[in-house]
Amino acid sequence: MKERKKPKTVVIPVGDEVVCDLCNKDYTLIGVTGEFILGSYAYCPMCAVRYKTTAKKMIHCPSWESFADFVRRVRGPDACIRIGPITKKKTKGTK
Repeated sequence: MKERKKPKTVVIPVGDEVVCDLCNKDYTLIGVTGEFILGSYAYCPMCAVRYKTTAKKMIHCPSWESFADFVRRVRGPDACIRIGPITKKKTKGTK
């Protein structure tokens, strides 16, 4: 039987680009302030109003910092998008 090659993970650096993870609006050059990051998702001010949450692990943007600068600071200089294979976790009783 021929062995299948394992798919590789592709890494795409995002650089300075900041896009809302819900509505995909580009905030790279927009100086608007607010809102928050929940998990790995950045909620822009418009989406934060629509998708109100009371999650305890939110990181709120300070009022003095733009949304784009806030996201860049929290995610760090090595922020990237990783596209790769989906692995299924084995559960008890399955092979």
